[in-house]
Amino acid sequence: MTVSKYRLDRALSVGVMKALAGLSEPERQPFVPILMYHGIREGTCGRHPYYETSTSLEMFASQMRYLSDHDYTVIGLEALTSRPAAFGRRSRKVVITFDDGYHSFYTEALPVLARYGFRASIFIVSSFAQNPNRENSGVRHMDWREIREIRAMGNEIGSHTVSHPVLRDVPLERLLYEIEESKDIIEQETGGCIESFAYPYAFPEHDAKFISILRTILSYTGYTRGVCTTIGTVKFNGDPLFMPRIPINTQDDLCLFEAKVSGGYDWMRIVQSIYKRLM
Repeated sequence: MTVSKYRLDRALSVGVMKALAGLSEPERQPFVPILMYHGIREGTCGRHPYYETSTSLEMFASQMRYLSDHDYTVIGLEALTSRPAAFGRRSRKVVITFDDGYHSFYTEALPVLARYGFRASIFIVSSFAQNPNRENSGVRHMDWREIREIRAMGNEIGSHTVSHPVLRDVPLERLLYEIEESKDIIEQETGGCIESFAYPYAFPEHDAKFISILRTILSYTGYTRGVCTTIGTVKFNGDPLFMPRIPINTQDDLCLFEAKVSGGYDWMRIVQSIYKRLM
């Protein structure tokens, strides 16, 4: 099993989680973590663990087993945004999401989720699903038949744009196309209503003008909820179109994973925000 090497974010997160655990009311959770996964595969990107997106099958299985053993209830994004009861109750809740629609979700993650009766929200890049065997970093994506199959099993399908661009950098016409066209294509191929959207790449949280335009387009095209790459857990009365998530990868050993689902990684949002302002 891959175990994270020493790193400051892990040391502080685990320490904060343990320090705060005794201060909170037992089994109360006034927040819900949305876990952000990408591909299930061996190996790492070779960069700092913060930028890692892959998770090994063994690590993913151990993380799902942790959720099951610790009585977490896996809910969907619709339940999170439409039911206030998702917050502050005596049962722990968590949302599981996968970006990009990698084929490894179908072959590796799906059987593990089914073992525990868990469901996930999978965000599809429509052009990748149209050409699942195309070379894209050497990784295969799910085709429409597989996507329809996982949807029939109770997993939610959402949009992750048409071609996975940096949306802030594209013209307004292209921005509308990426958001609206992907929704239309996925709905046509799956026969379901697509209401969830995942923002690709770093979310420009300091660009109020762009976020206002993006919010208008998402609402206009029929999205009711969305997630982004801003770090954090979801609090009651949070913005349903730009919900933060907790990134998970193969270097998250169970101590760090426990800290992340317990709110002990939320402090990294401050670091992330400062970094974005300086870039």
